[in-house]
Amino acid sequence: MTGYGSGSFEAVDYTLSLEIRAVNGRFFEAKVRLPRTASSLEHYIKKRVKEVCHRGNISVLVGIERNSGENGAVNFDRNAFDNYRSILATIEKEYGTRLDIDKVIDIRDILQTKQDVEFDPELLKNELENALGQLDEMRTAEGSVLAEDLSARTAALRSYLSEIEESWNQMTSVIRKEYESKITKLLDEGMIEEHRVIQEAAVLAEKLDVTEECVRCRSHLDQFDALIELDEPVGKRMNFLLQEINRETNTIGSKSSHLGITQKVVDMKDEVEKIKEQVQNVL
Repeated sequence: MTGYGSGSFEAVDYTLSLEIRAVNGRFFEAKVRLPRTASSLEHYIKKRVKEVCHRGNISVLVGIERNSGENGAVNFDRNAFDNYRSILATIEKEYGTRLDIDKVIDIRDILQTKQDVEFDPELLKNELENALGQLDEMRTAEGSVLAEDLSARTAALRSYLSEIEESWNQMTSVIRKEYESKITKLLDEGMIEEHRVIQEAAVLAEKLDVTEECVRCRSHLDQFDALIELDEPVGKRMNFLLQEINRETNTIGSKSSHLGITQKVVDMKDEVEKIKEQVQNVL
């Protein structure tokens, strides 16, 4: 899920800032940008972010800037500039290609402060926790909206199932009358034995009946709704139930050639696909 969090702290001689951005992702991936003086905290930051986020593409940006004043003066790094210029001269001499120095280096590559900023790592950790708290609040709010959407879609699936069952009940009476008429005619003409007709009718009824599939599908939906209410990782279990719901839906479609039922099967499959997309954002 998406989220954003930030934190900042202003000391006497420096200002520390931290931002965390999270976007949807199937796996956990964290990119951390730190000043050189804070590079030793990269592992800690990634570990702490994973404990909170579990999954998603996360970017963490930390800045530590010296406050304005004499101690924060910027110096020209002459050695760095001379090195760049020497390299460009060599390229021009040996390869006949002239490169403009302003196209190769950034001004920040040749500027340096008099000394690195000394900061308290605990302050950075505190601001990290503040930012993670904000991010988690945003993700929780998004999760509530997602839960409502999933509940609405499972309700739509239940409605489709009820319509399928109603269509099936209406259809069975029509089918029964048609087969009774045909069976009666065949028996009168002596073309088929009565016990065989009964057996064939029973087999045919079982092949066409979608009651069991509807019952199982509704049971899967009950389990899915129960998972929505849990405060724990449920994404894998949701995906499994969606596979089962899809399987039952396909079976219903293959059993019936009734246009109304076929259309509801198409609607159900479309709804299941939408739920699958949403479940990708669930842990």
